[in-house]
Amino acid sequence: MPQIRDNSVYEFEYEIQSEYITQLDNWDIQMEYPVLYNEYNLQMPAFFIFRTTVRRGFSPSKEKKGEVDRYNSAINRNIRYNTYDIVFEKIHPFEVEPFMTNPTDYIGKVTQQLVRIDWPNEVPKVIAITYDDFNKTLLDDSFFGKVIKKGSFIKDYLNPDKDASQLEIARQVLSFFQNKIQWDGTHHFKSGKSGNQLFKAGKGDTGDINLNYIAALNEFGISTFPVILSTRGHGSMHSVYPNASEINYVVAVSAIDDKLYFSDASSILPFGFLPIKCLNYNGYLVNEVGHGWLDLKKEYTGKHTSLTEIVRKEDLIEYQQTYSRSGYFAFKDQTSDYFENSAEYQTKICNDKSLRVQSFEVTDAKIDNIKIKASSVADVEDDDIIYIKPFLHLPYSENPFTRESRISNVDFPFREDYKFVTTINLMEGETFEAPEKMASALHEDWIVFKYNHSFNESTRKINVVADFKINKTVYDSEEYSDLKEAFEKITNKLNEPFVIRKL
Repeated sequence: MPQIRDNSVYEFEYEIQSEYITQLDNWDIQMEYPVLYNEYNLQMPAFFIFRTTVRRGFSPSKEKKGEVDRYNSAINRNIRYNTYDIVFEKIHPFEVEPFMTNPTDYIGKVTQQLVRIDWPNEVPKVIAITYDDFNKTLLDDSFFGKVIKKGSFIKDYLNPDKDASQLEIARQVLSFFQNKIQWDGTHHFKSGKSGNQLFKAGKGDTGDINLNYIAALNEFGISTFPVILSTRGHGSMHSVYPNASEINYVVAVSAIDDKLYFSDASSILPFGFLPIKCLNYNGYLVNEVGHGWLDLKKEYTGKHTSLTEIVRKEDLIEYQQTYSRSGYFAFKDQTSDYFENSAEYQTKICNDKSLRVQSFEVTDAKIDNIKIKASSVADVEDDDIIYIKPFLHLPYSENPFTRESRISNVDFPFREDYKFVTTINLMEGETFEAPEKMASALHEDWIVFKYNHSFNESTRKINVVADFKINKTVYDSEEYSDLKEAFEKITNKLNEPFVIRKL
């Protein structure tokens, strides 16, 4: 906006006309800046009955419901419209907090949900207002339930070994879809494409790919069901009242040997895993029997192991490092924008600005495991006293939780498991002072941390080991202070140096 500057006040208004009368966009009350006045006016044909909800406890300064007649040229007569006007004033800004997955869950807003359609001279049509109703509606939907029942197409493309187990067949079907169908980059949970149309096109959205993938698995006798969800950042699905606008994704869950396996044929991940964007609390399994909520995160884990050898030279400290990143850390890296760029990936991994990176090499890059070798050096500024941090390139170089309190959940997308093993080689004539050893746990096993070290006199080697596990992935606002305190202790300990002195 031209000439706008700090402390400016500006006013604007706009009008939206939509043919999608059964689905209304939410109206945000809050912005990222203070709002002096916010007015929302809605006119809707009286045939459509909506439930209006004001979220996050905001109280309007004015609210009015009414009726008005408007001329419709298409039918050459007036139509009765319901009107809804609401005003909010002096609204504080919305602030995004660290590890806030879905800001839209916490921002003040007005939502509208269609609950009934009253056409003239017809029986009122009640819209799905419970998940039982919504489940039935989806199963009868030509673009959802009908699609997953038409899997015969797959036998024109794939013929698994008759002696293969169900798990092996499922992996073959997933691999076939991933190799033959390209995801077009869009999210949806329904599909207008049959299996043959999808394979002819060679690409589709998440609904096209995964609904036909579910149909294919069922065709081979693998009990597989759709799970609808909202991706991270898109918001959470309401736990009681279904709303199609809150859903933007569908994945598969298969029951094999009394175990449930998630999978997503629009991703590159192996059978049994979901993309990080899908790890958003719970998803809803759609089926004639046994429908209901499923935990999307399960026990998914990312593991990071760091092995470091530190060698003292006269004017340098040399670091030889080997990293292993497996599970969801490997998935996260390989689906990122920076992984293919060696320089950018090096910056992400080797993030200690006090060091000069001499070499960096990805020695192995499987989808679920990445191995890296790196070497770095640091200058010695004072020969008489040297401070050596045993652990480099920490995942949390400082406590990310600095606020005194917060309103939103802290949400780690998956469990995190770190192991750091470092050997410090001392020169002759040197002694050292070590940090205190430490073992702590938040609520027994939510977060577990162990820090230990030992010294071998004959080899002049200090061995330092730290284990850090985040087992609980979601912390509510009441648990925040404990989480903050735990991270403060852990990040301080991981950053504590060994003090090396000359005798």
